[in-house]
Amino acid sequence: MDNLRELSKKIRDGKLSPINLMTETLLKIENNNEINAVVSLNRTHALSEAQRLTDDIETNYRGPLHGIPITVKDSFSTKHIPTTYGMPFRYKCKKNAEVVSRLEKAGAIVIGKTNLPTMSFDWQAHHPRYGITKNPINPEYSPGGSSGGSAAAISAGLVTIEVGSDVAGSLRVPAALCGISTLRPTEGVISLDGHMAIPMSKPLENLLSAGPMARNIDDLQLIFDVISDLERPNAIPELKRITVQTIFPEVTISKSVLKAINHSIQKIKDTGIDVVEIEPSINYKESLKIWCYICGYELKKSALGYAPTQLKSLFSYLFKKRYGNHSFSKNLGIGMALSKREYMKALDRRIELMNEFGKFLQDYDLLITPVCGSEGIPICKTGTDILIDDVLVPYAEPFAIYNCATASFGHPIAVINAGKSDNGLPVGIQLHGRRYQDYQVLEHAKHLQGILENHMQKVS
Repeated sequence: MDNLRELSKKIRDGKLSPINLMTETLLKIENNNEINAVVSLNRTHALSEAQRLTDDIETNYRGPLHGIPITVKDSFSTKHIPTTYGMPFRYKCKKNAEVVSRLEKAGAIVIGKTNLPTMSFDWQAHHPRYGITKNPINPEYSPGGSSGGSAAAISAGLVTIEVGSDVAGSLRVPAALCGISTLRPTEGVISLDGHMAIPMSKPLENLLSAGPMARNIDDLQLIFDVISDLERPNAIPELKRITVQTIFPEVTISKSVLKAINHSIQKIKDTGIDVVEIEPSINYKESLKIWCYICGYELKKSALGYAPTQLKSLFSYLFKKRYGNHSFSKNLGIGMALSKREYMKALDRRIELMNEFGKFLQDYDLLITPVCGSEGIPICKTGTDILIDDVLVPYAEPFAIYNCATASFGHPIAVINAGKSDNGLPVGIQLHGRRYQDYQVLEHAKHLQGILENHMQKVS
């Protein structure tokens, strides 16, 4: 399948009509249901909108998204398609989420919803109603989560672009495991209105970002322009200096994954970019703890409203059963039982950590880190220990530090493909930039993606 910009040019030049593109897209989705990526489809609405946009192209061209079929993660409210928010029930929404409205206003046609896990809170995509989504590269493995259906749909060539969300790596892990790109934007620059709008519940207030997913950074830039509140800068400085951290506390990383990342780093160095490999002074263990405290407290407010401190050991036990014996589980449980004063203290400490991270990044254009410590996620029951180089590690270990601790800083993070591990699955890297410099991160990510893709083509 062509990329977004290629499809857009064909539509604008009259070489491809939205109605023909829509017919092809629906056929692909219906013929690829074994990966279970697109779980809810409104065929009638899709064809009707495609015909309308075909008829309107000469008099009311909307821009590069005109007539482009897209899907969105089933955590976003949609008027024309039932929404589950990761629950067993299908809700009929009276209005679209803000990002959906912006995409439709720009000419995109939202045709379906993609799979996610229960309550959108897992590193796989196993829905209580729709079942398991498989990685199209190897169906014995998960595409990751929680935006797993989103990444799988793009990787399988069903759609060109998607919109997902990320609180604990939910954009980044699926993008990495499916070999596509994403941006977890600076927290707050994309509206979360209509995201996880479960009746009788309250969405998370902090740590969460909505973001675009696509095959390449060029397409991400197009979508980001549409859904973001951030103003595009007049000029973006050249990429000159990068720092790298591959070894983190409390994380076992596969030798194969590390080899792929180090190989990519060397290719970047070979172009003359200054790459500094140091151990940043950031306390990632504390950042993970603060993330867990805030997230745990807000999950409690969402689901329970109130929980006494005496229950923190019970909550920790339940999270341990769900996500394995890791500090992630213990501290989420503690967060569930925090008092409001303790929660406010955690928010204050988060701001301090954000400032410390921002100060560290002042000396660099980007920080590169891994996304996932394991060579993919074999489809398994949530909480099952994961095998890394013949060692079983807790389920949360390959993801928590890389994705939850870094989410605490609220800064923009792009993910690009860095090659493959020994089992043939993609390996992603995270590119961390300074807050509100999302456009700069995207431009630098595109430059690095070009370097690595060029090398991969020469090798193949």
